[in-house]
Amino acid sequence: MPKIAVDTFSSRPPFNFGGVYEYTYQMLRQFRTLTMEYGCDVTALVGRNYTALREGFSDSETFRIRTTRWIEFPRFWRYGGFGLQARRCKADVAFFPSPDVLPLLTTPYVVMFHDVAYQRIANFSGAKTARLTFLCRLIARNATRILTNSQCSKDDVIHYYGVADNKVIVTGLSHDRQWFNEEAPDEELLRQLRRRFNLHRTYLLHHGTFQPRKNLTRLVESYHLMLQEHPRIDCDLVLAGNMGWDFQDTLRAIGNIPANGRVILTGGLSNPELAALVKASALVVIPALYEGFCLPMLEAMACGVPTIVANNSCLPEVSGGVLRYFNAESVEEIAETMRSVLLSPSEQQSLRKAGLRRAAEFSWERCANQTLQVLRQAAMST
Repeated sequence: MPKIAVDTFSSRPPFNFGGVYEYTYQMLRQFRTLTMEYGCDVTALVGRNYTALREGFSDSETFRIRTTRWIEFPRFWRYGGFGLQARRCKADVAFFPSPDVLPLLTTPYVVMFHDVAYQRIANFSGAKTARLTFLCRLIARNATRILTNSQCSKDDVIHYYGVADNKVIVTGLSHDRQWFNEEAPDEELLRQLRRRFNLHRTYLLHHGTFQPRKNLTRLVESYHLMLQEHPRIDCDLVLAGNMGWDFQDTLRAIGNIPANGRVILTGGLSNPELAALVKASALVVIPALYEGFCLPMLEAMACGVPTIVANNSCLPEVSGGVLRYFNAESVEEIAETMRSVLLSPSEQQSLRKAGLRRAAEFSWERCANQTLQVLRQAAMST
């Protein structure tokens, strides 16, 4: 029976939110159910303070969560610690949900590249970009197999890291159907959220970590422009998500909003809270400059909320070309797209239906099945 060691370092606190964490959590959730079917044995290595991962799963004959204090020493874990622990587990193959750990020991491994955002968007200094490029190229070239979550990400990995096409497999992600669905939001929870954030009128929504590639400064400026040109539009803009980095320009733009507008920052939210706010929004706007998959877009579509998105990277691919698209670098175009959808009930209904149909095509179970197939093949080929 092939033994698989799963690294969870990329989901360590305080990074236990967002797309990589959700992916890791959902893969472990599905692995626990599927290991017997695939004849695999899975051990996930977590830290003592990885509460959601430690307490979220019970062990079975072929699946277990193992706590190790060594994962709490980042430099040690990145540069050999995980490899030592994988050997202790007698793993035939290792699985990295994100390229955060250098494979310095000999266990074959499969790694998921969610995106290559630092290559496409100038988020970091030249020195940091060069270091990340070197490390990611090393990880990619020495991997037995590479997973990506869209054809766009696959093309980027091949282009930037020089790996063969047949080494990279696309496994599309999904959304948490327990919360992000077309059921009506919990009325009491929604009342609490409206009181908490003083939400008394229609609102537009963006959800995701504050960082430069999310393009939130232009979103705020577009909202400002829309209100100036169409003062009869009466709505707030809600930005839900944790503060990441380089968000000062966005905060300055918020300070320039006209008197008839209001931008609400919610901070991080639980899945039930976020889903309730998404479902009650009039429109979800995704103005990202680059995405590898974009779970927030899929979550909004799965809730049946009209959704408009940028026309770059993977966004048209993942959404299946069924939404309204705009140039993310044009404040005017974002503003006009928001205005036209807000004022068109028929287009809102069309976007709702198209989004629901497309979101139904994605499944965490399918993603986990594809992933376990790749891991099993990697283990058996050694």
